[in-house]
Amino acid sequence: VPTRPLGGADHHTLRQRLRLANDERAYEAKGIWGTISHWRDAKGREWLYVPVWGPVSKDAPHFPRVRGNTAAGSLMAFRLAHNARHRVVLQPMWMAGGFSVPDPAAIADGKVFALSTGENVQQTQGAAVKAHGHYGTGILSDAQREEHTRRAVLRVLDARSGKLLYQSGDAIATWTHFSGLAVAGGKVLVVDHGSNIYCFGIKPAN
Repeated sequence: VPTRPLGGADHHTLRQRLRLANDERAYEAKGIWGTISHWRDAKGREWLYVPVWGPVSKDAPHFPRVRGNTAAGSLMAFRLAHNARHRVVLQPMWMAGGFSVPDPAAIADGKVFALSTGENVQQTQGAAVKAHGHYGTGILSDAQREEHTRRAVLRVLDARSGKLLYQSGDAIATWTHFSGLAVAGGKVLVVDHGSNIYCFGIKPAN
């Protein structure tokens, strides 16, 4: 069946627009930071995984599977499908909650590796404090940004269903910031703010 390009005839115009998060139009702790991850399954179907900070938009599409509390952060999974006009559209598949400032995901062996970074993304003192001249520009110091952080947590999800397969719990000592994941040789590696590198083995699917 012939399909129309995802970006239109000029490959620049996306035919579908989805509002996923950040209804408040805020710049801290809300919205999508980082990249969208892609995976092609064994049947040739294309999947996209979107890390979301903060609550989901009231205008977000319906996901048939929602696992966990999505108030603080989530990972959304879409599959590329075709509508009646043979245009490519994004089909919501599942959403996994329980994330605190998630980084972009990595996909391997039918599994999604996603990191809940636990960092404090607040960068400014707020309008009231800034107006009184504290800290000059109102930007938080490094020490202040290290407050109210949580341990980073590695989560492994089934790429098709979003089912939680593993989580690292308290294994990672501190939070992390825009460091990402490395997956190779049957292992996944994570680095935290304390400059520690953590290596987790990946158990084969069977």
